[in-house]
Amino acid sequence: MSRSTLRKTVAVTLSGAVAVGVALAPNLTAAAVTPPLENSAPVSTAVAAEPSARAIGPVPRKAKKSKKVPVTLFGMNSSGQNTGAKALRLWDAGVTWRQLQPTNGPVNWAPLDAIVDRARANGYRDLLYVFGSTPAWAASRTSPKEVYGPGSSSYPANDAYYLDYARQVAQRYKGRINSYQIWNEADLPDFYSGSPEALGNLTAKTYNLIKSIDRSAKVAAAGLVPRPGRFANGTFEYRYLTTLRKHRWPTDAFVISMYPERQKTQLRLTYSNIARNALRKLKAPSKPLWESEANFATSNGQPFNNSAQMRLVARTYIDSMTYGFSRVYWYSWTQQWAPLGIRLTGPDRVTPTPAATAYATVTNWMAGRSWQGCNTKGGVTRCGMKGGGNATIMFTNSGSRRVAAPKGTNAICGLSNSCTPLKAKKRFKVTSTPVLLKGARV
Repeated sequence: MSRSTLRKTVAVTLSGAVAVGVALAPNLTAAAVTPPLENSAPVSTAVAAEPSARAIGPVPRKAKKSKKVPVTLFGMNSSGQNTGAKALRLWDAGVTWRQLQPTNGPVNWAPLDAIVDRARANGYRDLLYVFGSTPAWAASRTSPKEVYGPGSSSYPANDAYYLDYARQVAQRYKGRINSYQIWNEADLPDFYSGSPEALGNLTAKTYNLIKSIDRSAKVAAAGLVPRPGRFANGTFEYRYLTTLRKHRWPTDAFVISMYPERQKTQLRLTYSNIARNALRKLKAPSKPLWESEANFATSNGQPFNNSAQMRLVARTYIDSMTYGFSRVYWYSWTQQWAPLGIRLTGPDRVTPTPAATAYATVTNWMAGRSWQGCNTKGGVTRCGMKGGGNATIMFTNSGSRRVAAPKGTNAICGLSNSCTPLKAKKRFKVTSTPVLLKGARV
């Protein structure tokens, strides 16, 4: 999301919308992180079957029990650096269509080849490539004010230009890039200025094209940004989705991004339900819901304090299991834009911050385990997990509570990736910052 777009998004009025130490995780030392490059080798496609998070109707506050936490829930927008993430989304990574094919000639594959190589070396399990960002030569209109340069938000002058590029990408990276997204945040003029019907038709053509080349690849719809008033009849979002319906829903996943304001974690549910309710009304089929860019908006141009950043990163992924997301791509590893409340690297764009440690820690807590659901009692939320031993995540929505450690508890772990002994029945303080109790049963 561009700086100007995020500012516009933060400005939307929401009428009617609903303490741990700090240390770097051992696997996220500055030396282990390579700076962004733009430069081939396969990425493992051995990913467990992705659960279909039902994208229709409001998601219940209590998640279904006993479902595995997909490793690909933990995504990142980056250039393939070692981030602790398991899924990679290639946006703002120097490899858009307009960057790889700036003229109507051969594609320069070197930058994308290098990122695919780096991602394999750093353990990513799935790569998502985002089409869109039209080269000036292929644009139907151009303007010097476009965020990524003249023509970048334009619908292609000829569908064949976009489809030929998509064909080349799918052929070259078959079995190495696992997923594709049609367009980034298409309902924001910074990124797309064409008609929603044209984009819906192009979505169907691209879906059929990629499936003819790589049947196992996932093709996700264009991204949308839910806010009050959007997705209603006649809006861009509604017209795009109704076009997809005419084509019998040619997508493997629906995609949204949100950037909640005021550090309000529950706004992710409020906003995502705007999209879910629209899909329900259109009788959309049950498909996974992906969040393409996760972060929180700040209104003063300054990042939140370290404690708040760590808490919000952890809550994003814990809540995602309740809210019905199957992939959540953090935005981003290196980005330092003023409207972003959470930064995972410092000003040098290399050194991990405490928020990055929290990201790696919550990934280690959850990825691949059997999720037993969450319940809230006495102001304390408890989310149970099995697999590799019992464990329970605990936090409050606000304030603190003193509670007794559940049966089986042997240690308490914070988001700084450190644990201390804790016996069952011993009372301790729970705050809004999530902690993990090893051995504890809900």
